[in-house]
This record gives sequence, C-alpha cells and structure tokens, in this order.
Amino acid sequence: MPFAGRGPAKRAPKVYDDLQDLIDYIFVSAISEARRTFFASEAESTEAIRLLETLHKVAGSTVRSITTSASCCALSHDDLGDTDVIVNERTGEVSGIVDWEFHSVVPRVMAAHYPSWLRYDGVCDPKYAAEGKWWLSSREESVQMLALFEEVVKSKSQDYHDALFSGTGLRSILEWIYEMGSANYWDRLRRWMAARRMPLHEEKPAVHRQRSATFAL
Repeated sequence: MPFAGRGPAKRAPKVYDDLQDLIDYIFVSAISEARRTFFASEAESTEAIRLLETLHKVAGSTVRSITTSASCCALSHDDLGDTDVIVNERTGEVSGIVDWEFHSVVPRVMAAHYPSWLRYDGVCDPKYAAEGKWWLSSREESVQMLALFEEVVKSKSQDYHDALFSGTGLRSILEWIYEMGSANYWDRLRRWMAARRMPLHEEKPAVHRQRSATFAL
C-alpha cells in the first residue's frame, strides 16, 4: 500500500493510478499537518504554508517529464542506512538488506535513490542537513562512489537507472516533506528553496514578464 512520509508514515486512502494524484495527496496531507502545527505568530504559519504550496507547484512541474515506465510501482525501503546493508566479507557482494520497519510501495521514481550516506545534496547538503547528520566519506570521495553506483545500477537494471535519473528533481522535493518535524525545519527549507530561486513570498501579477523562472533542483 502507498505511504506518504517517513516515521510515522501515513497510509494513503487508496492506490493512485496517476503519479500527480499521489503527489497532490502527499502535499495536501503535509499542508494540513502544517496548519495544525504551533507557530510563534500567524505570519510564520502563513509563510510555512506558502513554502509548501510553492514546493507543490514545482513538484507538479517535475512530474510531467517522468516516463510512464518510471511511474510503475516498486517496493521501497524508506529508512535505508549504511548499517542496514549486509555485505559478504569474502566476495564484497551485497547479501541482504535489513530493518524494513519503514517501507512502502511507491512509483519507481520515488523508490529509486542514491545512498544517503554518500550524498551532499538536498537534505543531505551540510548547509541544510538536520543536526546530527553524518557522512561516511568526503565530498570528493562521494562523487567517485556515486559515479560508480550509477554504473553498477545501469548494468543491473535499466529501469532502475531511468527512474533514478528522471526522479531526481521530484525526490529532492519530497525529501523535504519527509523531514517535517525535524529541528529547524522551516529555516532549513526556506534557505534551500531560496538557493534554488523558488519564490518564498506571494508575488504580485506582473504586467510584462520577459521569461519564466527556472528552478535548479
């Protein structure tokens, strides 16, 4: 069954046939949760909801570029860490994955992901990561290992490889939804969005607009 978010996960009311419908459900749930959250002022509450509404719009724009095959569902380990991977000491091959307490069935673009302990982007970027986040390698080493990871994935499954690439932008947004409730969440999200030129405040309609805004995810 589909879930939205990590620990505690929320069960979706149904299996969605369309990826956009699932994304809409995730954001409607997140915005509802934000409305129930205590903020120091009404202005802070309004800004928080506006941030989520902006993320929702950008997420919708990424869905249109995802292929039908990448939106097929797959089993996802929603809390995969380096200590959950069992490796054969003799061969170096992965022999098992443990700790499936948090798992879900979601579209491939949401299930396929890079190892979080090697990443330095999005919620794993030191500038925006939650307190206590740690990495197993330097940024330079991670670049090399992630490149190797991509090669191995492509050799094992073209479908996974396609989902990994086509879902990069969408996953970078959804990860922030899964982070809701963590320390300094709204400040970290605001700074991440600002760095990617996402509008943080309500914009007045412009009479003339020379070009559309672009977002670097």
